[in-house]
Amino acid sequence: MTHFDPLLPSSLSTSLARRKAGWEFPHVERFRAALLFLDVSGFTALTEKLQERGRDGAEEISDHLGSILGPAVDRVQALGGSVVGFGGDSLFCLFRGREPVSRAEAAAGDILELVGERGEVVSSVGPVGLGISQAVHYGNVKAYHLGGMRRRHYLVAGEVVEELARLESRAPSGAILVSSSARRKRATERRVSWRKSALMEVERRELQAYLEPGLLSLYQGFEGAYRRVAVLFLETKGGARRRLQEFYGGLVSAAGRYGGLFLKTDLSAFGVKWLVLFGLGRAHEKDLEMAVHAGIELIRGVPAGMRVRGGIHGGIVVNVIMGNERRCSVDVIGDAVNTAARTMVAADWGELWVTDRVKKEVAGLLVEERGEQQVKGKRTALTFYAAKGTLSREARRRPRERPLVGRREELRRLAAFLGLAAEGRGGGWAIGGEAGLGKSRLAREVERLALTMGFDVHAGHAPSFGGGAYELLRGVLRGIFGLPENPDGSLVVERVERRASPVAGFRRRRL
Repeated sequence: MTHFDPLLPSSLSTSLARRKAGWEFPHVERFRAALLFLDVSGFTALTEKLQERGRDGAEEISDHLGSILGPAVDRVQALGGSVVGFGGDSLFCLFRGREPVSRAEAAAGDILELVGERGEVVSSVGPVGLGISQAVHYGNVKAYHLGGMRRRHYLVAGEVVEELARLESRAPSGAILVSSSARRKRATERRVSWRKSALMEVERRELQAYLEPGLLSLYQGFEGAYRRVAVLFLETKGGARRRLQEFYGGLVSAAGRYGGLFLKTDLSAFGVKWLVLFGLGRAHEKDLEMAVHAGIELIRGVPAGMRVRGGIHGGIVVNVIMGNERRCSVDVIGDAVNTAARTMVAADWGELWVTDRVKKEVAGLLVEERGEQQVKGKRTALTFYAAKGTLSREARRRPRERPLVGRREELRRLAAFLGLAAEGRGGGWAIGGEAGLGKSRLAREVERLALTMGFDVHAGHAPSFGGGAYELLRGVLRGIFGLPENPDGSLVVERVERRASPVAGFRRRRL
């Protein structure tokens, strides 16, 4: 066992040990299995109560979580199951091989008994009641291996996982809901007589490729502290293998460029949830702003045939190690995570929604109000906004401008041109006039209008005298492809291919 083995599911090791030569990425495995999803309630309320106690409160939260999820992990693994993922205070488990449904049901029954015996958490701030809801399903599972040779992600998804999430959402506290397909499969199974199989050897570098960069260092010195972070939740649906691969590539690229950490995926009733955190390892003043930039980029760059929506919120979370020394996960819990998730669920497909806190704290954020909604876990309604873009740093540095007057006709004509561009009929416009007539002021007004309509805005500048060839276009192209002032050739090729290929079918040509 390597020092990072507990961070990865045993089903991944099994897949790698059994794989045939010639795998290409993205790769997808298809097999039949039983799935168990359980959600423990009560820890979010406890986290909020213990927040005022600082580090002592964070360590207490971690201890209480471990006292429930640790034994739950052991029971799943004792019955030959694999803990695929942790979702805060929930577990997603997979059972392959003989009698899969019987073993999943046996694990669920043992865990229900464990939580029932515990009843409540007796904490330093008083007792908090615990509850648990569980669901068991059976069917055709898809396990995706996304990424490439050096960086990969293991994702168990598909219609059977989506149905499992819907089933658990209907389960009352204290109940185990079993789907009709799982009951039919159980009727064909013998009594549970599971014998633990020997561990399969897998090369260390093969496994380590599935560990997100940054997680191992957090795992080794992470637990028991409160952090102020920005939380970006995204949900995708319509994800075939190639679409998931493209979205994953875009997500890790955006997270890296904006200083975020891709923490995990989670099951969803519609497809897949993706969680990115900003400020977890090292906090920055502009973590919320970076989350907004990354979210807008991913919403606008979604692969064809896939739908995406997102939510952002910021606040205090407690960082914990879920599970035990045999199977665990780096994770965060707290109101900021829950609120970001609720914001995502409320959002319309194709939009990135933010809370009132994000709107107030991110300078230059352009939004459209989406109204108030009552969401789960909140006593009062939340006001949501759809993020449409941000003003450039240059625009934010300008003093607050007075309303534009005397240019209604010019602004109307330019707005009409933008409308044509939105329909795919682009063009070029020139604003001319004597010095001091307000050409720059009118251009800034058009910039604001374009951003609210969902356009990206990139600017180029050229001096009246001197300057190099194509000076105006250089700034525009640097903005479009995210390039620094003097990029090397390989970076230019990589950025141009990534940005241009989904738009225009761009392919690299050999010269």
